[in-house]
Amino acid sequence: MPVSFESLEFGHLLHHKLAYECIDAVGGSLYDDWDVIQFEKSVLGAEYCPAFKREDELAILRQELLRLDGQMPFLRFGEEGTHHAYELFLSEPGFWGSRGAPLFWAYAAREFTTDILPLDPRLLVQKYLAVAYELGIPYGVDEYVYIERFAAGGMSSGQVGGAFVEEGLKTLLRRLPLYGGESRLLIHYYNH
Repeated sequence: MPVSFESLEFGHLLHHKLAYECIDAVGGSLYDDWDVIQFEKSVLGAEYCPAFKREDELAILRQELLRLDGQMPFLRFGEEGTHHAYELFLSEPGFWGSRGAPLFWAYAAREFTTDILPLDPRLLVQKYLAVAYELGIPYGVDEYVYIERFAAGGMSSGQVGGAFVEEGLKTLLRRLPLYGGESRLLIHYYNH
């Protein structure tokens, strides 16, 4: 039985592009000073949610999220039905390395919202690396890049490292076969 989007935590919702857009639309209608990026930073970076505190506000958001249930059901791992590649990102990758990494992870996940699993591993690699390169993050080097969009406070705020991008890709490729993807992983090719 699918899980209703309205019952999910904000952290999971922010990994799903349609839910992210829904939160942004409702937040914009409720708050004059709404900024979805600040909201995301608060939830994923500081683990504090400054919005949707009142029950009437949450009720409006829940109502909007309910429409996603019919559009793209949120399935549990292993549940029959159509799974999407953003699900590969829903569990943490094992280490972050910097305060900006969780925000990058959710940002990248949203790019995979409509990609149906199993996904060709080459497409997974191509899309994931395109997100990193678009943001100027090098792959596989011990170098950090500051990205304002991911700056949520703290010592390494806004920083995302090339080593994290590499380990994140390896994690995604290891998870792919769990959803019926190819078992021949491309990890060795990306260790340059």
